[in-house]
Amino acid sequence: MVRDTLAHTHLHMRLRSRIVPDWVGSRWSPDIFPGAPAFAAGIDREQVAAALPGYDLGRELGAGGFGQVFEGWHRGLQRHVAVKVLYTRGHGAQIDDLVREARLLARLDHPHIIRVYDYVHAQAGDLHLIVMELMAGGPLSRRQQTMTQRAACAVGLAVAGALAYAHSQGVLHRDIKPDNMLFDAVGLLKVADFGIAKLLSGVSGGRNTVIGTPLFMPPEQLVGGSLSPATDLYALGVVLQLLLTGGSAVEATLSPSPGPRPDSDHTGLLPRALADPLRDVIQHALEADPAARPPTAHAFGLALATAAASAFGPGWLTQSAVPVRLEDDIRAAAEPHAGSAAPVPPAPLPPPRRDTPVAARRGDALGAGRHARPRARLALPRRRILAAGLFAVAGAVPAGYLLAAALTKDPGGGVADPLGVLPQRHTDWILSLRFSPDGMILASGSKDGTVRLWDMTDPAAPRSIGGPLPGRSPGVTSVAFSPDGNTLASANWDGTLQLWDITDRASPQSLGAPLPAHAILANSVVFLDRGQTLASAGRQETRLWNITDGAAPEPIGPPILGDTDWPRLVVVDRPRMLLARVGENRTIRIWDVSNAASPHERTRLVSGHAGAVHCVAFTQDLRLMATGGKDATLRLWNTVDLARPEMIGKPVTGHHNTIWSVLFSPDDRIVATASYDGTMGIWNVEDPEHPRLEGMVPSGQEGWLMSLACSLDRAAPVLASGSQDGTIRLWRLTGTGSDQRS
Repeated sequence: MVRDTLAHTHLHMRLRSRIVPDWVGSRWSPDIFPGAPAFAAGIDREQVAAALPGYDLGRELGAGGFGQVFEGWHRGLQRHVAVKVLYTRGHGAQIDDLVREARLLARLDHPHIIRVYDYVHAQAGDLHLIVMELMAGGPLSRRQQTMTQRAACAVGLAVAGALAYAHSQGVLHRDIKPDNMLFDAVGLLKVADFGIAKLLSGVSGGRNTVIGTPLFMPPEQLVGGSLSPATDLYALGVVLQLLLTGGSAVEATLSPSPGPRPDSDHTGLLPRALADPLRDVIQHALEADPAARPPTAHAFGLALATAAASAFGPGWLTQSAVPVRLEDDIRAAAEPHAGSAAPVPPAPLPPPRRDTPVAARRGDALGAGRHARPRARLALPRRRILAAGLFAVAGAVPAGYLLAAALTKDPGGGVADPLGVLPQRHTDWILSLRFSPDGMILASGSKDGTVRLWDMTDPAAPRSIGGPLPGRSPGVTSVAFSPDGNTLASANWDGTLQLWDITDRASPQSLGAPLPAHAILANSVVFLDRGQTLASAGRQETRLWNITDGAAPEPIGPPILGDTDWPRLVVVDRPRMLLARVGENRTIRIWDVSNAASPHERTRLVSGHAGAVHCVAFTQDLRLMATGGKDATLRLWNTVDLARPEMIGKPVTGHHNTIWSVLFSPDDRIVATASYDGTMGIWNVEDPEHPRLEGMVPSGQEGWLMSLACSLDRAAPVLASGSQDGTIRLWRLTGTGSDQRS
């Protein structure tokens, strides 16, 4: 039976890889496929915007035979969305598909199924619109060639969970493929495009129209036979096969029959290094007879979780860097040693490998559809935002229209290799991270009101230094080390500042009671003047403090009045002492504080950002400044003349949500950013007029990235990212240095 299954699967991989590659479904061409509809050129953006008065309509994300997908921003909820628009004239059947998809998605509530927020029929222009989640991480098809085996198995568990839920609701997907599996901004995979899904009550016991993508169809679907949940499981088996083989197409002569062929040999399709339990699970899903496949998607997920745990050992799910939401029994099978009381600290990741799925790949010129990656150091697949749930193709493609599968690998190594997640986590947002000047200690401040210290002597095996530092606040917004590394300061949600003596890092001591520095909120804190002065930012003012006696800080002069909520401070102590402040009103202010008693404002700059400026950083020679903000753009400035900074080139794009943190490398060659979209951006700015995107690195953390810090080790700097989910992830930057400046 196994031999027959392998032969059958081999034949179909050969036949279907010649018929249609999986990327075709995102944009049909009438020149290649006669009878395919022309692109929807008649959609009027103004009519779409008028139909959605609560939204700002952004750029086009993709187009299909019957419509387009745009990025949108819900002003009231402050949320990015995807707006799927159907140009309806002459496409009544497709309207029915769209309405069915909206209703199906509205009733499917699962973390691994894309969410629909609204459906609108605009009489003007006869437009039908679905407002959906914006899947900023792009499709699985852009990552499939660089997936590790662990990541592939995590994807399998996520999709199996989504299918188990959909099947339980009486819905078959019928078009499971990498293009219909998309990642959101925080790296959570979701199944999309239920446009050709069908209720189970309508597919059992009868023949059906052949629709879907032939490459992923089981025999019964190819011949228009009866479909069942086993149909979706077969497609998932093909997806896992592609992930585990790097997406290589199988070359062979076409056969007119979809049935097994005795002289076919499947031996080489799955990697020889693949553990037998995993091989057996995938082969089970690829049985030619639907009755011989796993009985349910849940059963398949349980078998896959058990096999992966056996193959990879403890911690494999965390090491996969693919977040998943699992049923209790499947998580217990995937993490058999985790227990139920608390999460298990993740095992250190193995040495970096070229196929680690957290880096970006070499691409076309920046702004030409894919971002430029001329220094191909990241092992991440190309990132291109495609439409969530673009229309699937109805009807099988005639075998005469042959296309070669474009499944070749991109070259390049990695610049951001994951080291793992810190073993303990905060219970709320990580709002601030800082490395000590010697790089041996990482400090973290959280909305949970605590500050923690981490021993970074061996970044591959970091450890917590005791528990939270003495004292607690309603929330810690910022942490900073003194230049000698012996004092730590925090700014707090209640407007106070706290100082600790950390000379004995195993036993930090509070330096006096919390200092009531600001009336409402202390949002940022930095050290000045070799650690003798502290600067803190409140909502409407900046204050300087003499901390020669750390137990009794004294204010220096009157407050420096500001006009920016949620301010951030950055200090530059060479060649002169400068303090910069950014915030909600789009301005950048820079003071010379060489004489702390009499600060002198050097710059008051309207940034040009379309919204708040949340972060700023400088090169060591003060010749270049970088800013990031709510408009998701990075801007570079010539600051040779600090009184009149000039923006260099165009705003740099790549993120899809607020940029909250920015820093330069010690050699000033690299800019790194952290964004609410859950990614880190790495740009080479040796030529600031033509910055080169090295890669957009998905953090694998949940929620917004709230903080970013980097050690000062030029040879092998360590990057730390803090997220809304309370976790801190470490990365090794290779081939570049990084400095912490924001």
